[in-house]
Amino acid sequence: MRITLVLLVLLLVATLAACTDSIAAQSGAAPEDPLHCGPSRTACPAASARSLPVCVDGRCLRACRVGYGECDGVATSECETETLVDPCHCGRCETRCAEGLFCVAGTCVARQDPIVRRGP
Repeated sequence: MRITLVLLVLLLVATLAACTDSIAAQSGAAPEDPLHCGPSRTACPAASARSLPVCVDGRCLRACRVGYGECDGVATSECETETLVDPCHCGRCETRCAEGLFCVAGTCVARQDPIVRRGP
């Protein structure tokens, strides 16, 4: 009985895997792996100091690493803003510290720290 049950489970798993692969092939679903992106399975450009390659809907894109943001709207500048210390883009592109506050670890704070820049 146990052997029959094990064989039945293995057969079910194999059938399910084949069905899933078939559905993906029919729908044209592109893998989301940056090393094999899209229907052509091309490798996305390598990572940089401020960004990582990602595959979204079969297209190679860049994602900013933690602490960086694409805040100027110019794609070629690639994650130019240091959001952990920039008082004009503190923590994220849309957050500006109030006058006299400082950006420390992505948070606007009132105390002066010699390592961070002062807000506008």
